[in-house]
Amino acid sequence: MPSLDPAFATVAELSAAFQRRALSPVDVVDALLARIDKLNPRLHAVITLSPTALKDAQAADKARRNGDRRPLLGIPIAVKNLYDTFDMPTTNGSMTFAGFRPARDA
Repeated sequence: MPSLDPAFATVAELSAAFQRRALSPVDVVDALLARIDKLNPRLHAVITLSPTALKDAQAADKARRNGDRRPLLGIPIAVKNLYDTFDMPTTNGSMTFAGFRPARDA
């Protein structure tokens, strides 16, 4: 079976790889952070990254090693900045909202 690329894997593929221990949540976050570092200087697509992403992946990895089999545990998500989130900028892709930080979640 060819190697699974976390950047293009489905949730089901990642979950199955976690179950087989072919990948860990930390592997996936490391791969995605490396991809962001490589491409974002040219694309300017990622505005904010969770400062706890790697710590969260480590906690998910530990929980999986301890038998937690929830299918979404350790699956990273991306949130497009069209939805107000009190702890992140929400620009709606517009310079009009540059620097806007909502007071509450949508």
